[in-house]
Amino acid sequence: MRQYTIGHIKHNEELYKKHLGPSLENLKGNFKIITTTDQKKPAANYNDIIDSSTKDLILFLHEDVSFSSNLLHAIDTTISILKEQKLKFSALGIVGRNYNTQYDASWCGPAGIYRYETVDCCFILIDKSDNHKFDDKTFDDFHLYVEDYCIGVEEKTGNGIYSILVNGFEGVTAPADIDKYSHVIHHSATVIKLGGGWGKYHYYKQRLNDKYQREIKTT
Repeated sequence: MRQYTIGHIKHNEELYKKHLGPSLENLKGNFKIITTTDQKKPAANYNDIIDSSTKDLILFLHEDVSFSSNLLHAIDTTISILKEQKLKFSALGIVGRNYNTQYDASWCGPAGIYRYETVDCCFILIDKSDNHKFDDKTFDDFHLYVEDYCIGVEEKTGNGIYSILVNGFEGVTAPADIDKYSHVIHHSATVIKLGGGWGKYHYYKQRLNDKYQREIKTT
């Protein structure tokens, strides 16, 4: 199995203990965990994790994400399939917007690998060898730093942004056969509490559009 770094920001202890913490405790595979405080904004924290990681494959996770113990096996499988198809990737996610602007969630659709334009910030795996960083100047808040990364790294490398090969059911915390299907679940804690477009989302969405001089479809 490939070697991974898993990075997350310590932000909400209650959410961590409910979702991400138990998932990490049960996770199988070869990985090292790097955590940061939330004194900086997410993009800056993620860049610190990139700098600290000795592994090229870095998985950034929010605290309201849970997954089965064979998640890394599912990622390994996805990478192997892409290599067999001679497709190079610069990021993998579990939910995003495709090039037809449709919303795809790999945890609740038919098993498959989808091509995305941008993935949601709750879950993104990057390849450090791309030598690309999160833009912590333009996106100096909680919004759209991951979507910006996706657009920027694809323009830089020409490599694709894809979903990982998983099946799952939104809202199911721990089905009995969770390991069988490599479930990944985003519990959407912020959206449930504050709704879509919370905070300064629209301000940073305009910054994203202005940076690339076009309308970027995001999750």
